[in-house]
Amino acid sequence: MSREWFTLPINDELQLVQPEVSMGAEVYNLVAQNRDYLNQFLPWAKQIVAPGIEENFIRSMLMAHIQGTQRLFFIAQNDVIIGAVDLHNINQNVRKAEIGYWLSAHVSGQGIMTTVLQFFNAYAFNTLGLNKLMLQVDVANLASNRVAEKCGYQFIGMHPADFIIRGALRDMNHYALLSPQKS
Repeated sequence: MSREWFTLPINDELQLVQPEVSMGAEVYNLVAQNRDYLNQFLPWAKQIVAPGIEENFIRSMLMAHIQGTQRLFFIAQNDVIIGAVDLHNINQNVRKAEIGYWLSAHVSGQGIMTTVLQFFNAYAFNTLGLNKLMLQVDVANLASNRVAEKCGYQFIGMHPADFIIRGALRDMNHYALLSPQKS
């Protein structure tokens, strides 16, 4: 069954899905099912406590898309939402942005995020015309650090006590990737 979403196909199984407010309940349920898993490194997960909160987030991301400051896609596998990837803090003058992403626990470790991020990098460079992408990853998030490295991101350095998760300061690895046309 194919759902009637606007999508960018990555391969036969994976798609990037343009968010719609009507997806709020489905994404909320996914976050709720994965709250403990996501909360290890993503403190926002504990704040999504009702479908309306996710719907408001989608509204705000759609408005930020219009303003050119952020861009969100849900990740679907065989027409089921399994995560998200976004550009935030987009700076149109320098043509750079930060990337964030997450996946459901039941599909982690299968190479999905590496495939998605490789596609998303090309989209950001070739379609959006960005020059530089940046990632910040908790040093303890070994899987996410591996994704950054597999996708060709250059390790810039570790910034000590750079982020707060569950009330504790965390060290963060910083990565950058330049557009192939600029590197």
